[in-house]
Amino acid sequence: VSNSIANDYIKLYGIQKPYLVFNTPNYREVDKKDIFREKYNIPKENIIFLYQGGVSKGRGILEFANLIKGKEQVTYVIMGYGLLENDIQKLALDQENVFFHEAVSPEVLLNYTSSADIGVCIEENLCKSWDYALPNKMFEYNMAGLPIIVSGLYEMKKFVKENDTGFILDDIFDQEEFDNKFDTIITTYKSKKDNIEKVTKIYNWEEQEKVLFSIYNNLKKDNINVK
Repeated sequence: VSNSIANDYIKLYGIQKPYLVFNTPNYREVDKKDIFREKYNIPKENIIFLYQGGVSKGRGILEFANLIKGKEQVTYVIMGYGLLENDIQKLALDQENVFFHEAVSPEVLLNYTSSADIGVCIEENLCKSWDYALPNKMFEYNMAGLPIIVSGLYEMKKFVKENDTGFILDDIFDQEEFDNKFDTIITTYKSKKDNIEKVTKIYNWEEQEKVLFSIYNNLKKDNINVK
């Protein structure tokens, strides 16, 4: 799922470089919705940060709530399911700028995603697999037109930096770092729009499936039975 993993497989197993097939959504032009503001009566001027996906430890979900605590005109929506649901629901009762939304079906997901302003993907560096990860939520955020805040994990940081589609928090536990970057984030996030549109033309399933078809075609050339 990333170049770093492919390169590690070369070193570990002495093989040719594997194909890369990124876990991307189908390409679509998503009209911006306002579901969260309407449902939770969020003021129009508030910037909505969104985390979507599995809610479990190590994903920086609760840590981000701490980072924005006390910030004005900022709302944080956590949408998903998992082991931290009860903790997040309690947090939403205690912290007025945090809301929990249950998971939604893939068919309508990007409508909800587009209802936010900035996507959050700040996993902890718990192992090499996470350091080299490119989570599908990153591509979903972009497809819905959202810039991303990522942690300092190698592949995510590299992707955002090279494509200029968001912001990087090297240490998600460092309040001072976040405070120093906060004004830049909320005043410049809209400037990432053109870069995000370029990324969605590359990182969508219609483009990625071409790689998969090339694998099948090569197998056919080698007379390998593909079922």
